[in-house]
Amino acid sequence: MTKTVLVAENDIQHSDLISRVLKSEGFAVKTVITGIECRQALSAAHPDLLIINADLPWGSGLGVLESLKEDRLEFHFHVILLIESKVESLIFPVTFSSFTLATKPVPTCELLEKVRMFFAD
Repeated sequence: MTKTVLVAENDIQHSDLISRVLKSEGFAVKTVITGIECRQALSAAHPDLLIINADLPWGSGLGVLESLKEDRLEFHFHVILLIESKVESLIFPVTFSSFTLATKPVPTCELLEKVRMFFAD
């Protein structure tokens, strides 16, 4: 069964690159560019993986994750949170059991390694 990935990234070039790489690996990919769109997409369909920029406009990536936690919604997906620097990682609470950080710009090989880690059988 094809795994689905929701990419929430407002940098269009970065989003397109992530999307192309994941599609070439056989994933079904949907992209959004704001926190509001991300939350709506998560409500409409449940991906296997969410790759989300911490600094999304209109509801940051962290805001989206916190709102899911506050609403006590039972979403069963993995999360890769894209951050601007490793220093930022010190202030992010890990709120999902299947969660990892990636510093932007994420090298393609590192991103694929993180994605594969979640889906290793």
